[in-house]
Amino acid sequence: MNKIELIQKLNEDFKIYMYHDVWTTFEDYTNKIQNYIHSDYQEYACGLMIDFADEISEVLTTTFITEDMFTFIKENNKKDILIFTHHPYYQKILDYSWQDAISDNIDTLKENRISIYVCHMALDFHPKYSTAFYLAKELMCVVEGRLSYEYKGLRGKVECEYYGRCIDDLFDKISEISSKAVFYQFNDIKPTKICCSPGGGNIIEIIRMAKDLGVDTYITGVSEFKGKNSISRNKNYFQQLENIGINIIGLGHYQTESLAMKALVEDYFKSFIDSVTYYENKYYI
Repeated sequence: MNKIELIQKLNEDFKIYMYHDVWTTFEDYTNKIQNYIHSDYQEYACGLMIDFADEISEVLTTTFITEDMFTFIKENNKKDILIFTHHPYYQKILDYSWQDAISDNIDTLKENRISIYVCHMALDFHPKYSTAFYLAKELMCVVEGRLSYEYKGLRGKVECEYYGRCIDDLFDKISEISSKAVFYQFNDIKPTKICCSPGGGNIIEIIRMAKDLGVDTYITGVSEFKGKNSISRNKNYFQQLENIGINIIGLGHYQTESLAMKALVEDYFKSFIDSVTYYENKYYI
């Protein structure tokens, strides 16, 4: 497929011009590959990040850019591909710090004519393909609505996390998604109404909004953050959760957001490109 046409389609379908994403704060990583970063990414911190491909013979969707992905590319001699990723970096399992796998593999990208397209906030807030939609679908949530929230860096207000009535076998569905779910109990209510906020969605303001809508159980990816990249560094974080009185279930960053990246293969890409594959990040398995 013609690369320019593909990128134009992605930009339009995911409305990247609406966003200024968080990744520009990772200067230690971007400075290493500054000469290779595309102007779209410089402006929006999403969209086309690295551009070495001329024609696209295959799209590879993935959740994180990990070292094992580059091993896969080398072993299978993948060339002329577009990597469509939710995150440009990968998050360590133990301390949740972000790690860069691109800069050490820039020569592989160049030699194999590979481009990287980052779709983070643009996917999370998408009206049809959002990560929250696919988590709610997997949990068989009977959707009642979406929370409307204005994020810093977002050019406009969007509806984001899904909420609605849950089914009786909620915990059976949870165990299918993640074998290492983390539970924080702040009320004694049996889950009847849930809010789905995948990834790093444990933001106090959103949790309060969910509570005001009658949500008793809040399902996210990372339920606790550590280290310098934490969004929950507030010492009173868990005290605030207790005051709100909503139960929190963390299923894992990768486990909750990989659902969307897998589904996009059939639900989106295969309608206009023949060869598209989801890459399972082995680091998280």
